[in-house]
Amino acid sequence: MPQIAEMLQVKRPTVQSWKQRDGWDGIAPISRVESSLEARLIQLIAKPQKTGGDFKEIDLLDGRLNGWRESTATARPATKPTLNPTLPTATKGSAKAEKEFFSDEAIDKLEELFFDQSFRVPVAVVPRRTGAPYS
Repeated sequence: MPQIAEMLQVKRPTVQSWKQRDGWDGIAPISRVESSLEARLIQLIAKPQKTGGDFKEIDLLDGRLNGWRESTATARPATKPTLNPTLPTATKGSAKAEKEFFSDEAIDKLEELFFDQSFRVPVAVVPRRTGAPYS
């Protein structure tokens, strides 16, 4: 706490009151890491002149944050909102597709077509070999 107060140039009791009011001790370690990554991402995005390394780091941090949010979204209690409202419904079992249904008439028609085309004997047309030229 003294380091935070010194870095922000505020009095130590002020930082102590922030800690108590915001419940810093009750925050899970992964949330602290996530907050740090968000802060770094904000710094990089706000930077006026970005280098190739900055863009690479932005892409990496964004991917990590989104991955953590998606993986923890299912572990959150139902009372807390998620960042992606479609995520909980996407993970639920989808409704089974209705099986294809053929009526009796359609089955009869399919059988008729199948047997007509399967056992049809093609008529072969054999040209005559008379030696006469075609005319």
